[in-house]
Amino acid sequence: MDEFRTVAALLLFCISAYLLCNLLMAGFDGYVLLGVIGFYLASLLVLPKRRDADRSFDLDETIDLIISFPYRLLVRILRSVSVNDRDGFDPD
Repeated sequence: MDEFRTVAALLLFCISAYLLCNLLMAGFDGYVLLGVIGFYLASLLVLPKRRDADRSFDLDETIDLIISFPYRLLVRILRSVSVNDRDGFDPD
Protein backbone atom coordinates (compact mmCIF):
# COMPACT_ATOMS: atom_id res chain seq x y z
CA MET A 1 0.00 0.00 0.00
CA ASP A 2 2.88 2.35 0.72
CA GLU A 3 4.25 1.81 -2.80
CA PHE A 4 0.90 2.83 -4.30
CA ARG A 5 0.79 5.95 -2.12
CA THR A 6 4.37 6.81 -3.10
CA VAL A 7 3.58 6.47 -6.82
CA ALA A 8 0.39 8.52 -6.39
CA ALA A 9 2.33 11.24 -4.52
CA LEU A 10 4.96 11.30 -7.25
CA LEU A 11 2.26 11.59 -9.92
CA LEU A 12 0.57 14.46 -8.07
CA PHE A 13 3.93 16.18 -7.64
CA CYS A 14 4.67 15.84 -11.37
CA ILE A 15 1.28 17.35 -12.22
CA SER A 16 2.03 20.21 -9.83
CA ALA A 17 5.45 20.76 -11.43
CA TYR A 18 3.89 20.75 -14.91
CA LEU A 19 1.28 23.29 -13.86
CA LEU A 20 4.00 25.47 -12.32
CA CYS A 21 5.95 25.43 -15.59
CA ASN A 22 2.74 26.22 -17.45
CA LEU A 23 2.07 29.09 -15.05
CA LEU A 24 5.52 30.57 -15.64
CA MET A 25 5.64 30.03 -19.42
CA ALA A 26 2.08 30.80 -20.54
CA GLY A 27 1.32 33.66 -18.18
CA PHE A 28 -0.36 33.99 -14.83
CA ASP A 29 -3.74 32.42 -14.25
CA GLY A 30 -5.35 32.19 -10.82
CA TYR A 31 -6.91 28.79 -11.47
CA VAL A 32 -3.57 27.33 -12.49
CA LEU A 33 -1.97 28.76 -9.35
CA LEU A 34 -4.70 27.13 -7.24
CA GLY A 35 -4.06 23.89 -9.11
CA VAL A 36 -0.34 24.07 -8.37
CA ILE A 37 -0.96 24.63 -4.68
CA GLY A 38 -3.72 22.01 -4.51
CA PHE A 39 -1.79 19.27 -6.28
CA TYR A 40 1.35 19.96 -4.25
CA LEU A 41 -0.55 19.83 -0.95
CA ALA A 42 -2.27 16.64 -2.10
CA SER A 43 1.11 15.08 -2.87
CA LEU A 44 2.32 15.95 0.62
CA LEU A 45 -0.80 14.44 2.17
CA VAL A 46 -0.69 11.24 0.10
CA LEU A 47 3.02 10.63 0.64
CA PRO A 48 3.46 7.91 3.30
CA LYS A 49 5.44 8.78 6.40
CA ARG A 50 8.86 7.24 6.90
CA ARG A 51 8.76 4.52 9.52
CA ASP A 52 12.30 3.14 9.81
CA ALA A 53 14.94 5.74 10.55
CA ASP A 54 17.78 3.23 10.30
CA ARG A 55 17.01 1.71 6.89
CA SER A 56 19.27 2.30 3.93
CA PHE A 57 18.85 5.17 1.52
CA ASP A 58 16.56 3.99 -1.26
CA LEU A 59 14.10 5.22 -3.86
CA ASP A 60 11.41 6.03 -1.29
CA GLU A 61 13.81 8.31 0.56
CA THR A 62 14.74 10.06 -2.69
CA ILE A 63 11.11 10.64 -3.63
CA ASP A 64 10.38 11.91 -0.12
CA LEU A 65 13.27 14.38 -0.34
CA ILE A 66 12.21 15.63 -3.78
CA ILE A 67 8.55 16.12 -2.83
CA SER A 68 9.20 17.72 0.55
CA PHE A 69 12.07 19.98 -0.62
CA PRO A 70 9.90 23.00 -1.62
CA TYR A 71 8.04 22.85 1.69
CA ARG A 72 11.24 22.55 3.73
CA LEU A 73 12.86 25.40 1.78
CA LEU A 74 9.88 27.71 2.32
CA VAL A 75 9.74 26.90 6.04
CA ARG A 76 13.48 27.50 6.42
CA ILE A 77 13.25 30.88 4.66
CA LEU A 78 10.28 32.01 6.75
CA ARG A 79 11.94 30.92 9.99
CA SER A 80 15.18 32.71 9.12
CA VAL A 81 13.27 35.90 8.33
CA SER A 82 11.37 35.75 11.60
CA VAL A 83 14.56 35.07 13.60
CA ASN A 84 16.52 37.86 11.90
CA ASP A 85 13.67 40.36 12.20
CA ARG A 86 13.17 40.36 15.97
CA ASP A 87 13.15 44.15 16.33
CA GLY A 88 10.42 44.57 13.70
CA PHE A 89 10.39 45.70 10.09
CA ASP A 90 11.51 49.28 9.54
CA PRO A 91 11.60 50.40 5.89
CA ASP A 92 13.40 53.68 6.69
